[in-house]
Amino acid sequence: TNISRDGVFIRTDEPYSIGTRVNLRFSIILDEVETIEGLGEVVRIVDEHSGTKGMGVVFVDLDSVSEKIIQQLFTRRPAGSGGE
Repeated sequence: TNISRDGVFIRTDEPYSIGTRVNLRFSIILDEVETIEGLGEVVRIVDEHSGTKGMGVVFVDLDSVSEKIIQQLFTRRPAGSGGE
């Protein structure tokens, strides 16, 4: 549902317990579809009473290609921003 430099929020009806290590593999779209792979750890659980049900997962160990993709995602200039 949401991605940051440090992790992702995964919407799920059955979140894992805090501290659980999870294998990650998901796709994002940059210029083309890119796959992020690595290891994460559940650090937050959100229940349906406080918002979208799911879990916050921090990246623990991403492969080098995935790290570059994440870095590229957050260093891109927004479309339509003018250069000075």
